[in-house]
Amino acid sequence: PSGLDYFETAAEDIVILDLNGNLIEGSRKPSSEHALHATIYKLHPDARGVVHAHSTYCTTFACLKQPIEAVHYLLAGAQTSCVPCADYATYGTEALAEKVSEATGEGLAMLLANHGMVAYGPSLSKA
Repeated sequence: PSGLDYFETAAEDIVILDLNGNLIEGSRKPSSEHALHATIYKLHPDARGVVHAHSTYCTTFACLKQPIEAVHYLLAGAQTSCVPCADYATYGTEALAEKVSEATGEGLAMLLANHGMVAYGPSLSKA
């Protein structure tokens, strides 16, 4: 849900939407990034988990608009030789989802310019 601290979130706070952003279950305001997640699921039907984060290092590379070369074993899971950086769009907008759609490739991860990262996989833990 939007505006709720992760560590204070309880199961009953979870909001379930369909891929078109329609509320299925829950009473809280959905995350502003629901379109970003839905785009990944639509583009990659095999995806069963999507992670969007603002980790320090990914955000630094994203602010530099610098793709990450797969030089470390942890990047092997991204299944690409280079994690691309999607062009900038304001967070929480359909435009950001469009930029993700344009930048998606064979890999399982990408940076979001001036923002953070997104990755997907066959499960949440693999993502």
